[in-house]
Amino acid sequence: MAGNLSIFNFNAVPKGFFICAVLVAMFESLLSLVPEYALTEPPYEQQALRLKGELVDRGNDFDLIMLGGCTGWAAMRPLIIEKELEVTAYNLSVNGAQTFLMSYVLLTRYLKNCIRKPDVVVVELSASSLLYSYGMNLVALRDFILPWFRLDADFTNELSPSLRRECFKLQLLHLIPSFKYQYFLKKDLWFLKMWQASDDAFEWYGRFYREEKGFYNEELDPEKRRVETIRDIGRNYRDYALSEHNLLYIAKIIAALSRAGVKVVVCTESVRDDEMQVWKRYNLRERLNATIASLVRGYDNVVLFCDLRDAASNPGYFVDSAHLNSTGAELYTRALAREIKQLDIFTD
Repeated sequence: MAGNLSIFNFNAVPKGFFICAVLVAMFESLLSLVPEYALTEPPYEQQALRLKGELVDRGNDFDLIMLGGCTGWAAMRPLIIEKELEVTAYNLSVNGAQTFLMSYVLLTRYLKNCIRKPDVVVVELSASSLLYSYGMNLVALRDFILPWFRLDADFTNELSPSLRRECFKLQLLHLIPSFKYQYFLKKDLWFLKMWQASDDAFEWYGRFYREEKGFYNEELDPEKRRVETIRDIGRNYRDYALSEHNLLYIAKIIAALSRAGVKVVVCTESVRDDEMQVWKRYNLRERLNATIASLVRGYDNVVLFCDLRDAASNPGYFVDSAHLNSTGAELYTRALAREIKQLDIFTD
């Protein structure tokens, strides 16, 4: 009698199920063969993160390293720093959604693998990073980090147990091509966009990220739109809702550099003139500077704090409400270089 028992009755399964399963398998197989450039879009931001992840795993000896959010990514141009200060430099800033946890992991990997520690690390602290309304979460992991960055224990151990479990699930799901590229597949007319993609454009952006040493020109993003006038600021700015998550990892970054004997320069982002007029209603500039002063107090390796909010503040220097264009980035970087030059760190 037991021999007649069937563990699974295939005859009971509708034929349509098998047809769908075969079609799904074929789709996933074909998708796995499509080159990456056809399943991503300009400005291919994923390449930049992957390059930075690969860079910190190598033996480097840059004189100056830059950390920050997207405002620092689009403002601090290493090639100008190198020319102005006669040093070697690299910008490890990341998208603000990746939070300073990502900056902390990039830095610790860099310090672990570098041939020689940098003489100075510039940490750019913007209002958006200090008043960030949330920390690391599933959206950031899914859309801005995985699968482009290797998540080892140095990253996952910083997550809450529940988020760590979700992270492992995401890592497994990213083995499925359609999940890995779901953000692209959700776009309208993605099939046509896939066939219109250019390997030459993909390679050009890759060369740009490598040659510019981590700097990102926001003008390259075709989706950027000018903001003519800023008349108000976000609620988290008005309520002065400090980001405990970013404050924690900024402090960890400065402490790690202190233990390594590396000098730190802390700077702010540039802010548009029209937005600054709104800031004045809330005394925001002074409150942010007081928060930064409190954050770095007690660290002897913090050798300079420079408020660069006026370095490139004309709205014409911005591609949107917060990010500088290439002209603004040049003005900002030269202002930063002048501040660092006064320290005489690189005179020997």
